[in-house]
Amino acid sequence: MATAATWGWWPPPRTLPLVLFLLIRGVAIEVFGVSWMTALHQEIPEEKFSRVSAYDWFGSVSMRPLATAVAAPVESLIGREEALWGARGWSPWPPGRCCSCPTYAI
Repeated sequence: MATAATWGWWPPPRTLPLVLFLLIRGVAIEVFGVSWMTALHQEIPEEKFSRVSAYDWFGSVSMRPLATAVAAPVESLIGREEALWGARGWSPWPPGRCCSCPTYAI
């Protein structure tokens, strides 16, 4: 009987900790997002909500272009694997560091 692993679309076992971390991280981000929007709707007057949510969104995405612009020079300066490990190292959540072990290197 064919399994997901034999079809080639299941992650290899060494990436399982990373997959589990990303799943938990995604759930946590969604829980925070719902709580944040609920707090905004409850605390911000309706006539000011549009401006506040615009500033909120701007603050959330304003650093993405800078990070994208810096990614390529950093990768060519220190190497791809080191850049990816460094980006993973910035994860604020300790289980994200499960990939620090060379056994789980992707």
